Amino acid sequence: MRLAGSLLPGPLLGLCAVLALGSTAWAGASSREIARELVFGQQGTEQGEFKQPAALALTAERDLYVADAKKDTVERFSQFGKFLKPLTPAQGSFEGPIGVSVDARGNVFVAETRGNRVRKFDPAGKELAVFGRTGSAPGLFGSPRGIAVGSSGHIFVADYYNSRIQELDNDGRFVRAFTFRMPDQPAPVQPRGVGVDYRDRLYGVYGGINRIVRFNADGDAEFIFGTYGRLPGYLNDPRYITFDIRDNIYVSDLRNHRVQKFDEQGMFLGSFGGRGSAQGQFNEPQGIAVDPEGNLYVADGENCRVQILVVNEYRRNLNLGLWNFRQQDFARAAFHYEEVLRNDPQNKEAMESLVTSYRTLSDRAFSTGDTSGAKKYLGGILRLRPGNSDARAKLRSLVWEENRSDLYYPTVGLGIVLALVFVASLFFRFLKA
Repeated sequence: MRLAGSLLPGPLLGLCAVLALGSTAWAGASSREIARELVFGQQGTEQGEFKQPAALALTAERDLYVADAKKDTVERFSQFGKFLKPLTPAQGSFEGPIGVSVDARGNVFVAETRGNRVRKFDPAGKELAVFGRTGSAPGLFGSPRGIAVGSSGHIFVADYYNSRIQELDNDGRFVRAFTFRMPDQPAPVQPRGVGVDYRDRLYGVYGGINRIVRFNADGDAEFIFGTYGRLPGYLNDPRYITFDIRDNIYVSDLRNHRVQKFDEQGMFLGSFGGRGSAQGQFNEPQGIAVDPEGNLYVADGENCRVQILVVNEYRRNLNLGLWNFRQQDFARAAFHYEEVLRNDPQNKEAMESLVTSYRTLSDRAFSTGDTSGAKKYLGGILRLRPGNSDARAKLRSLVWEENRSDLYYPTVGLGIVLALVFVASLFFRFLKA
C-alpha cells in the first residue's frame, strides 16, 4: 500500500463569488500552473442556481453538467458557467441525482441515490432508458453514488449500500461486480465514488476507510493508496475522483475541504482549498472534472457554487499538444508543441512529439503529392534535430525531384546545340576536303 506524501499546505487564494478572476497558490509542484480562477452559481432554486451541487461531467464540447442532489436537477452550462438548459426526465423527476457521466458519443448517464436507478439521455437531452430499481440482485441498486463510463461504453456505478461497484453494458445490462475488502474485515467496503482514467483503468473511492483503490482487468485490487489524516496527502472522507491527460489523479477530500492531486503511483503532488466561503475556500467539495486543457472544475457543495481553476498558456499548450497527439491530430499537436518550445526550448516532451508529428505530416504530404508541405515539415525536423540523416536524405530527394524538370530542358537544349556544332564542323571539314 502506498501512502500519500507530506508537503506543507498552501491554500488557494483568489476566487470570487459569481464570476471572477484572481490568483492561485497551490501546495506542491503545481503552484505555477494556474493563471486565473472562475466561479459561478449561487444558492437558490431558479435555473442556474444550486442547493448542493454534487457531481460534474464534461462533454466533448467542454460543456459542463452539474447534478444537484438537493435541488433534484441536472443542468448544462457552458465551459465557463453560462446556463444552457436543464436535463429533463421523460416521466417524473430526478430523485437525488448524485452522479453524472458522459460517454464518447455524448450520451449522459445520471445516478439517482434516492431513486435507486440510472437514467440515460442522448446528447440532445432526450431520455433513452432507465436502468435498475431498489434491490441487491445484479443490476439493482442500494443508494448508488458515483458513476463513470469507460471507452467501451460500459457503465460503472458505485452501489453504496450493496458494497460493490457494478459494471453494466451501454444498455444497462449487468456485466459483473467489483468488491474490495480490507485484510482485517470480512465484509466488503462501501464505495462512494468511481472513475475510469484515460487508460481505461477502474478506480473506486472508499470514503469510510479513506482509501483509493485501482482494480485490474480481473476485478482484483491491484493498487491502493490513502490513509486518514489532515496533513497534505492524507484523506478525510474522499468522495469523487477524476484524472487528467497525464494520468494524474484528483480526489475531492470532503471533510478536509480541499481537492488533492496525486500521480498515478499515489504520490502527493499538490492541493488547494481550505474550509470557508471566501475566495479559494471550499465547504465540502464533491464532484470534480478536468478538461483536456488541464482546467479543474470543482462542485463546491455547501457553498452552492462551482469553481474553475484555469491553467496558464504554457500548461494549456503542453496538455493540448499531448491530447491532440494521442488523438493523432498531428497538425494541431504540432501547433501547440511549437508554442511550448517558444517559451521552453528544451522541453523534452514537446521536442520529441513535435519531431514525430512533423515526420508523420511530411509522409502524409508526400503521399498526396504536396512536396512543398513535405519540405516544410522535413525542414522543421532539421531545425529541431540538425543531425537527422533520414530527414536530410528525404529533403535532398524532394529537392532533386522538384528541380529535375528545370534541369532537363536546358540540358537537352545544350545537347542539341552541341550536336549541331559538331555536325557543322564536320560539314565544313568536308567542304575543305
